[in-house]
Amino acid sequence: MKKVSILVLASFLMIGFAGYAGAAIVNGDFETGNLGGWMTTGSTSIEDAGFGTGPSEGTYQAFMSSGTGSVDADALATFLGLSLAELNAGVGSPVIEGSAIKQTITVVADEEIFFDWNFLTNENDPLNGPPITTFDGGVFVTAGSKVILADKESGLLGSSTTGFFQETGYLTSSYTALSDGTLTIGFGVYDVLFNDVDSGLLLDNIRRELPTTVPPNPPGPGQAVPEPGTIMLLGFGLLGFARVSRRKL
Repeated sequence: MKKVSILVLASFLMIGFAGYAGAAIVNGDFETGNLGGWMTTGSTSIEDAGFGTGPSEGTYQAFMSSGTGSVDADALATFLGLSLAELNAGVGSPVIEGSAIKQTITVVADEEIFFDWNFLTNENDPLNGPPITTFDGGVFVTAGSKVILADKESGLLGSSTTGFFQETGYLTSSYTALSDGTLTIGFGVYDVLFNDVDSGLLLDNIRRELPTTVPPNPPGPGQAVPEPGTIMLLGFGLLGFARVSRRKL
């Protein structure tokens, strides 16, 4: 399921979003053809449909590999703002190496960050011998918290048209900001226990959706009534904000 959101925001709708400095995530669709706007570590690149599976939208997608060029677990954890224990949590065995990208943005409470991702792996390739119970995986990291998007044991994997034996195909996930402020979002892929078989993570269409405003309560006894000009400005602000959503399989 893919969700595309179009946001139109009038400049005077800053009422109710005081201090909000956010805009589109820098290069969130990777249509610049590079990783500009993102910090990177390890093996990262930009791919098009020639990779074997096309991006979820547009022409380009980001790719991270746990193969040649990856960094060790300590460097990966530090880059993602995690302790080594946090990086290893939930994966069954120690993380060996991996790659990741990240970006810091300004958010408001209840804002949602959506992103499309596709986890790929060779871990279950019969040509590489019988499966080993390791959890090579793709992750989303924010606010010091790690979410495992998928791993080789997740049951989401099907055959692949890429150089990898299996992939999930593109799926959409989201994160809801808990409060106003700055937020670093990170995406990565890692090898667990062994580093002789590679996994990868494709990423595309990272976008943000502002929370819906709640009309203020009418003034109670003894409270001042807003000036007519203030009411008009708020009305124009609300008219200036439109959100159109489209979902497709």
